[in-house]
Amino acid sequence: MKLSKSIALLVIPVTTLTLTACQDLSQGANLLVKALATPSTQQAASTNKVTPPKGWRFPTQADYKDDWVTFRDKLPEPFHVRGDFNGDQTTDDAWMLLRKDNRGWGLFVFLAQSGGPHQVIKVEENDMDLSPQSMGIELIEPGKYETACGKGYWDCEPGEPPLLNLKFDAIDYFRFESASSMVYWNEKKQQFVKIATSD
Repeated sequence: MKLSKSIALLVIPVTTLTLTACQDLSQGANLLVKALATPSTQQAASTNKVTPPKGWRFPTQADYKDDWVTFRDKLPEPFHVRGDFNGDQTTDDAWMLLRKDNRGWGLFVFLAQSGGPHQVIKVEENDMDLSPQSMGIELIEPGKYETACGKGYWDCEPGEPPLLNLKFDAIDYFRFESASSMVYWNEKKQQFVKIATSD
């Protein structure tokens, strides 16, 4: 009888230890799967054969802080989107790039060119009056969208459309939990245009 009690006392801790070890292994496996499923920015850029302009660099894991960390579950890569932005049936890239001296950042579009390097277009540059981590980009699909003046945030200026009918993919360029703009290809002007969509 005494022997049975001793064996029982030995079995319980071993079982608890086994369960804890399994849970730890399961959590570790989930983290590994997540890491493998999300390519690094350098891998993504290399795959797409996109090269930043001189003096600029892609964001790295070390740049994740503030809002990029806070909203990472909803937006794992807040500085990169892909789409056909000018309607030529090829996939383009949009990146928020950082200056190598860390004194600024900018929004760039890399338009794919058949048989040649991407055409690099700088849409906007910021000298750090806002941190890059306070901003993000997402893909906007073709469709009809109200602008800020169309939503009544302010009176529309001459030439400012209250409604945009997008034929191609566009870029939602926003400050986290604040104002946002749409960056889209204007066929008539043959350039990217930015227009406010919220205040």
